Amino acid sequence: MEYLLIIIAGAFIALAIYIKEDEEKLMTKIEKELELRKEEVFFKVKDKIEEKVIREVLEKMKKLEETIAPIPSLNFKNSLKIEKQCLDLVITLGILKSTRCSNGFETLGEIFEKNEIVEIMEEIK
Repeated sequence: MEYLLIIIAGAFIALAIYIKEDEEKLMTKIEKELELRKEEVFFKVKDKIEEKVIREVLEKMKKLEETIAPIPSLNFKNSLKIEKQCLDLVITLGILKSTRCSNGFETLGEIFEKNEIVEIMEEIK
């Protein structure tokens, strides 16, 4: 009788070990799937942000071109306006470069406000 109880206990232990290993494999698979999903969402968000920043760069370049167009009428006030627009354009280009170099949501979070990122994530869904 004792041997039978020992055998049954051993079987339960073996079953528990098998279930635990199977559970660990399943958790690993789920974690990998989540990581892939997170990466996929990141690249979609990053692409969407890049599109917006590129549009902003193009708008600022057009505005700067329009400001510079009447060169004969350049005066101190206009030159300050051009200088400000150039600086604004350079900053926006820096944001574009930083966005392109980002490799995770943490990096994007350093460049953009969280609500902007969340808003874009909602657009994607």
